[in-house]
Amino acid sequence: MIDLELMDRLLGAVRPEAKLVLLGDSDQLPSVHAGAVFADIVAAGRDRASVELTGNYRINISRKDAAGRALAATFGSIRGGNSEALLQSITTRGRASEVEFHGVEILEEDHENFLDRWFHERVMTERYRELTGTKSFDGTFDAEAVFAHLRSHGILTVTNHDAERVNRVFTSLNLTRIGEPVVVLRNDYERGLFNGERGVVTSSGVHFETGVTDADTFRDELSTAYAITVHKSQGAELDHVVLVLPSADHPLVTRELLYTATTRARSSVTILGSKEALVAGCGRAVDRRTGILTRLT
Repeated sequence: MIDLELMDRLLGAVRPEAKLVLLGDSDQLPSVHAGAVFADIVAAGRDRASVELTGNYRINISRKDAAGRALAATFGSIRGGNSEALLQSITTRGRASEVEFHGVEILEEDHENFLDRWFHERVMTERYRELTGTKSFDGTFDAEAVFAHLRSHGILTVTNHDAERVNRVFTSLNLTRIGEPVVVLRNDYERGLFNGERGVVTSSGVHFETGVTDADTFRDELSTAYAITVHKSQGAELDHVVLVLPSADHPLVTRELLYTATTRARSSVTILGSKEALVAGCGRAVDRRTGILTRLT
């Protein structure tokens, strides 16, 4: 997600005799700011200065793992813009109760019941309530278990509006706020917390993997994170992913966004939205013409 300005600064800081190795996935979303620098560099050096790593260690694609094979097929179909193959790799569910959280599934209706089920079965489990309801951090608080739980699942959205909508639904189900996942909105060097870092509200405040911060003095710098946008999820690895598509066709639903969202998953992806929106997004690629590719070639 490196943009033009940041790449310019990076190159300016590297000595002329040094070698620079860039590692990433050029098929994922480009930077929020100007440019698609990494994708342009990869395209320019495809035959001479780049190496494609094809091994996948996040999922199991053996014959015995149907879910892993479905995920791999979905990734490949999206990457290649093959909407027909994409639909063949996805299982259609008619009701929320039918979702198995196995491979790739799509639920076009019954989203309200699905979110209620997800909250009670995946998010606010009885064990998780016990972990986050601990009164003190004297060794009885199992931070490793809490954050392992948070990393096991996630809801990703295309727009901030849909993320806020889902977060409101879950906030209404969790009136105490105990166990609520949060995300840092901006860098706080004094506390050693940085934009995008996730934490959890406990009975003793807000707990991050780096320590505890009092909730009252930090509230304005946090946002509820039951659901986050796909952009914010880049770099994350989750067992179970839910992707919420807009109710109507949206220009932000692109091949790169779908690929980024689905490749966060190790075990399952559940898509809430229409097949029409999914097919349209699979056929829509991000087009950024910055002139870098032309100059490099």
